Amino acid sequence: MRFSNNHQHSMQEFIRMSTRQKKEKKERSGRKADEILKVCTKCGGTWSDISFAGDRHYCFYKKGVLPTYGKERQDCKKCAGV
Repeated sequence: MRFSNNHQHSMQEFIRMSTRQKKEKKERSGRKADEILKVCTKCGGTWSDISFAGDRHYCFYKKGVLPTYGKERQDCKKCAGV
């Protein structure tokens, strides 16, 4: 399987990262997820409504698929009737 030069470079960079750097990067991505994802107060599902490259994206995950600890509570579009 062949990868583009950009992909090969990023993989080599990741391999060179120390264990501490990898742990810190993972912790930052978890905090970012807590900022983006919300938990519905009615159905308990986890959802996000984000803007990316000028487009609006809505993602919904059934209850129990993602952890809810530390996430903001707000009704999803389905339960809010939007």
